[in-house]
Amino acid sequence: MMKKIISIILCLAMLATFATACGGEEKVDTSAIAGEYFLDASDLGMPMKWYLRISEDAKFTLATDRAYTNLKGEGTIGNTDDTYMFVYSDSTNEAPKTATFKVEGANLVFSTNVPIGAASISPKENDDGTIIYPVAKAIKNEDALGTYMGTYVKESAMAGTVTYTYALKLSYGCEYAFESAFVMGGSTYTITESGLFAIDGEKITFTATVKNGEAVEAPVAVEGTIANKEITAAFKLSAMAAEAQSVTAKYATYADIAGLYVGVIEKPMGPMVLSYETTLYLDPFGGYTYTTKSMGEVDYTEAGTFTYADKKIMLTSNVEGATAVEATFDGFVITTKLPMSAQVSTPTDTVLYADTVSGDFAVEATEEGTKYNVA
Repeated sequence: MMKKIISIILCLAMLATFATACGGEEKVDTSAIAGEYFLDASDLGMPMKWYLRISEDAKFTLATDRAYTNLKGEGTIGNTDDTYMFVYSDSTNEAPKTATFKVEGANLVFSTNVPIGAASISPKENDDGTIIYPVAKAIKNEDALGTYMGTYVKESAMAGTVTYTYALKLSYGCEYAFESAFVMGGSTYTITESGLFAIDGEKITFTATVKNGEAVEAPVAVEGTIANKEITAAFKLSAMAAEAQSVTAKYATYADIAGLYVGVIEKPMGPMVLSYETTLYLDPFGGYTYTTKSMGEVDYTEAGTFTYADKKIMLTSNVEGATAVEATFDGFVITTKLPMSAQVSTPTDTVLYADTVSGDFAVEATEEGTKYNVA
């Protein structure tokens, strides 16, 4: 209750200050936060996304599109010390419509609800008592944003050849996430870190704030290079590594759809039904491998390149003179026509499912004293 009273008093005080600013007697300097931001409410239980634009003359605009044609809010900005407030254009003294935030790194963190059109998004309290606040993340370094991937092979006298596979993702808010994995003795070992990045020309700096889920007490900036869609920097590739290893990661154009897709083709042949297991692997850099198996033995295989846009995948075999084959993709399912076997080279209707959603799923539940097993 006391917190609410303090918040109301602060709000009234800020509104009074902002009224002065809006009246032209005092100008709020928003040059430090001017620019575009991306507001994603998925973590708050609302799968919606908006764009926010702040101008240097203390104006803001909220919209569902970057052309800012479908407006969801606009107004002026005021501040007291390090706290800012949006005052919407349809706000009045009798019915104030505001949103309060502070600047954290390259992001705007809102401590109150954020009106968006006729709706609003609010801070959400988790079961463990932690609170998720609405965050608008700065849209900067757009040409560099995305996922970069690579591998590093290390020869060890004790472990033999160890291949590390790593991914580096640069996101809105100048945030990055790095993950490295390797397999040893049939087990997969991973190491992760995340934090903030900054780009100055061809120099990129990483400052880790979390490593393997633990906050870093004294973050240290690590410099690397970024050029021609490649990043070179030093990261620890495993928790067992004594020091960081300089590695290069290449921009993964198709990281979002890369992965293994599996299916089965069945074709009647007289009294028999031929069954072929199919796999299609799309790598993050635009290459693919397609394989069919009969009774566990490889029957047909081809490799090539692919492109992706607007839910359409175009597969082009490496065979000279090959014609591109079109496939549709809905996020988990690829539908196309590909050869069934080495003997049956005529393209056959083929449906492949993402490996991540293929397999056995089971759950146990109890309802009114009765236990159920579902698979």
